[in-house]
Amino acid sequence: MERIMLYKPKLEGGLQVLEDFLRDHPNMKPVDVHKEVFRRYGVELSYYTSWKSKVMMFEKINGNYESSYANEFVGFLLAYKASLDGFVNGCRPVIGLDGSFLKGKYGGCCLSGMALDAQNGLFPIAIYVCRGENGDTWKKLLSKLRPHQM
Repeated sequence: MERIMLYKPKLEGGLQVLEDFLRDHPNMKPVDVHKEVFRRYGVELSYYTSWKSKVMMFEKINGNYESSYANEFVGFLLAYKASLDGFVNGCRPVIGLDGSFLKGKYGGCCLSGMALDAQNGLFPIAIYVCRGENGDTWKKLLSKLRPHQM
């Protein structure tokens, strides 16, 4: 079977058909995209081209994640009530703060608040995932913990 490179002029009519097909089958894998394009057009795609086509179609349908993450995401705080109550009732009244950078596709920062329990063990209080480490993000974390201090 001969491998044919897809060029944009050849693909123009098929893009709408592929988009409609992916709308109807959102759980389709790149291998299935490959088979569907071959079945309809007799063109064999590489796995990467099938995967990239699927990603491009989903971005066209749903929008891309990068722009929505950059424009809307501020941060989120994860603090369990049991941890907050345990801090108030059984830990020393000192909070240790630490921040680390997230090295993924979207980046960001993970801020954490810890305390020492009665046996000198680390006791997690809360984590705050945000876009970057600065004074404002630390203030947000601490202002959320303030009502739970002794």
